Amino acid sequence: MTTRVILLTTLLLASLSAGWCASAYEPPVISVPMVRKAPVIDGKVDPAEWAQAAVLSDFVTLGGEKLPALHTTVYLEYDAANFYLAAVCSDPNAANLKTVADKRDGPVLDDDSIQVAIDTVGRRKDVALLAVNAANVQYDSWNGDVSQSFKWQSATSRGPDGWSVELAVPFSRGIGPAVGDSWLINVARNAPGAGEFSSWAPVVKSLLETDRLGPLTFSGPAFRVGLRSLGDWGWARTWGRWKSLRGRDAERERASGRFGQTQRSGGERRPQRRDHGEDNGPRRAYRNRGVLPGPADGHSTVTFA
Repeated sequence: MTTRVILLTTLLLASLSAGWCASAYEPPVISVPMVRKAPVIDGKVDPAEWAQAAVLSDFVTLGGEKLPALHTTVYLEYDAANFYLAAVCSDPNAANLKTVADKRDGPVLDDDSIQVAIDTVGRRKDVALLAVNAANVQYDSWNGDVSQSFKWQSATSRGPDGWSVELAVPFSRGIGPAVGDSWLINVARNAPGAGEFSSWAPVVKSLLETDRLGPLTFSGPAFRVGLRSLGDWGWARTWGRWKSLRGRDAERERASGRFGQTQRSGGERRPQRRDHGEDNGPRRAYRNRGVLPGPADGHSTVTFA
């Protein structure tokens, strides 16, 4: 009897432990602002061009065990035409960066590189991987298939204390996301000189682990709040201005026919689902697939625009 009780207790504890481990992971989230002026994609991260950008939280090494020795700062923003990313990669040994790959889709992932995984639908099934090394050699794949080629722009720059990169990813059909639309994303850096692979959302082995992707929400135009005094009613005016802008944007969406709808690959429109079921991902997915419509949509060569 005692043995049976011990066995049942062990099984119960194992079950509870497994359930806790399965639910313990909470992916990081990021809200990305819309900017009026696009950054110049030259690899030089100008503070003025990225002043309103969202900044990703600190990267962690494989397994999320610790912070990497080399710091990486990633900035995100977008406009009506493109999604933009900039990364500043510190490295005191910048003179010896590894850039073996010299052709597109070569061994870029093994070099000093920035890598971006994107799921624009939110189902955690299909993912695009974009990467660029410190010599600005690009790599892209769709679910690991490098035969898929995308249209995107990148530039890199080197300095005595590291290197930097800027990316511009065009939205499909030139149609930008509506406020509140979302992607799933992860960003990683490979630093072979330091023996480090680090990422924003912690991964176990690979950036292609779709269950680790973090939600990215397009939050609309950035705005500043200014208060000169508590009796100035500055907050009320700012709030009223914000509501006015949101109302104006909604009217523009209604006028353009995009309000509550999305573009499919075949050109027809369908109502956008408002529920939050499994098919819709953790947030309302960007259904016009701002990047990679995907082979399932009949594209032999997947492009961003």
